[in-house]
Amino acid sequence: MFPATRRLLAAACGTALGLYGAVALAAPVFSVSVNGDPAASFEDLTVCDGITTFACVGSGSEGDLLVSYFELSADPGAYVAGSFSFYNASSTETLSVLATVLLPMTGSFATPMVAAGTGLASPIGGDVEFTVSGLVDYPSAPLVSAAGCLVADFDTAACSTSAAIPGTLSVLANIGFSLAFDIAPDTNLSIGFDPESEFGAGTFFSITPAVVPVPAAAWLLFGALAATLPMRRRL
Repeated sequence: MFPATRRLLAAACGTALGLYGAVALAAPVFSVSVNGDPAASFEDLTVCDGITTFACVGSGSEGDLLVSYFELSADPGAYVAGSFSFYNASSTETLSVLATVLLPMTGSFATPMVAAGTGLASPIGGDVEFTVSGLVDYPSAPLVSAAGCLVADFDTAACSTSAAIPGTLSVLANIGFSLAFDIAPDTNLSIGFDPESEFGAGTFFSITPAVVPVPAAAWLLFGALAATLPMRRRL
């Protein structure tokens, strides 16, 4: 194959990867900040299975905040989701919690639809008001979308939001989501344990690129391949 043809094929493949490519670099990482303290990572308390898609489980604590169970899933497609059970073990202090899940990845998404939210959330011990935010390239450009929800004691509720983004959304470092809430003393908050719902009813952030009809990159690739046929016949 002639050098010019090889360069054309390389350019076509590079363009195709730029349109559709999204590559996970590592498993999702869960961390928690309580009352504004530096975030504590639960990475060493997490067991994950997968290479490009991940399923992780774990548990741990940070001060009086007990995370008795969490389950994470992630795909470079791209989405990241999690189910959690938080408990404030203090008998007197309300805890302000910022829980964050990040999936290291890069990729470009043409005119995507982004969505963030939770499945069923259920507090026991007090009302809980929380915000779930979709994150891209956190912390440099953290907020993509956010949904707020108030869930009454012994009640259940779900929150979600979605929006279309014009142009191309380029991810340089990570995608993920955060949960921000205050949890009263001796209160438990469970989010996402309904397996019949999307993402297992867990907290989630997803990016769905627009469907592109046979893209220009594909025509370029097919054209480059076709161009090699006359060359081969002349050899």
